[in-house]
Amino acid sequence: MPHSTRLNLIITAAIFAIGCAAQASAGQPLAIVELFTSQGCSSCPPANANLVRLIKDPNTLALSFSVTYWDYLGWKDSFGKKEFTDRQLTYEPALGQSGAFTPQMVINGLRSVVGNDLSEIRHVIASEPVLSGPHVALSDSLVVIDAASAPGPAADIWLVRYDHGIVQVPVARGENSGVTLPHAHVVHALQRLGSWNGQMVRIPLAAATEGLKSAIIIQEQNGGRVLAAVTDRYPQTGFPYLQATETSFANHSYSHNQQHLDNGATQAVRIRVPKDYHGKGNSHGPHRRRRTKLPIRRCYTR
Repeated sequence: MPHSTRLNLIITAAIFAIGCAAQASAGQPLAIVELFTSQGCSSCPPANANLVRLIKDPNTLALSFSVTYWDYLGWKDSFGKKEFTDRQLTYEPALGQSGAFTPQMVINGLRSVVGNDLSEIRHVIASEPVLSGPHVALSDSLVVIDAASAPGPAADIWLVRYDHGIVQVPVARGENSGVTLPHAHVVHALQRLGSWNGQMVRIPLAAATEGLKSAIIIQEQNGGRVLAAVTDRYPQTGFPYLQATETSFANHSYSHNQQHLDNGATQAVRIRVPKDYHGKGNSHGPHRRRRTKLPIRRCYTR
């Protein structure tokens, strides 16, 4: 056996052994929560605050994807990308949604909830089966996915690059004008690396830049069920600014929202729905939208 081949096998085995040992701890989470949000959406700040709380759970990988369809309301989201909007749109048919809305949280690729209700989010996370797919090991330069039983067609392998901290974004225009919004685990890049069909897979990775961290998500095709995931960084609990951020949100009054009601009172939870996001157009790509001053709002009462 050539020396280089033997060395690669040794490295693969070592990385995979480390990854398997860490699966039950910080490396491989038990749930994936994806928040689809926008800095131009007046209903999104409470959902952003909920994600700040969720990132402290060591068994949950919480990610923030900024969509682009509210950019025309006066403020262009500084993190928004078309591929993040496309990911949300791909989810909607299987989730039984007539179209995209914000703030939306998708849990394990299977459940959709309005991102403003933290108790419901935690309930859904607790009621979902834990991720039980293949063992996944991740290093700075390599991802290794173990051989295991693969359900149906080959699953997609996604690489996510995200900021593992909290970013404060002052909004100068639009519906959130004058508000500084904290963003947790902001996704900066999303890339499909290939497919997993049940066989062991080794994929070289380029090093992350700008201090970003990496996550790998193994997911059934077309926005289906998440089978497994791994990340190279979980935030430490007890960051001094986490509590400060939560306190500032709890004390801030949003005159144009009704989310912050006490004692479990019935509340109108406002979400934002683009004008033409009602099942029209291609569900696997951006829907065409008419430019109106104020797209339709749907109000959900709980």
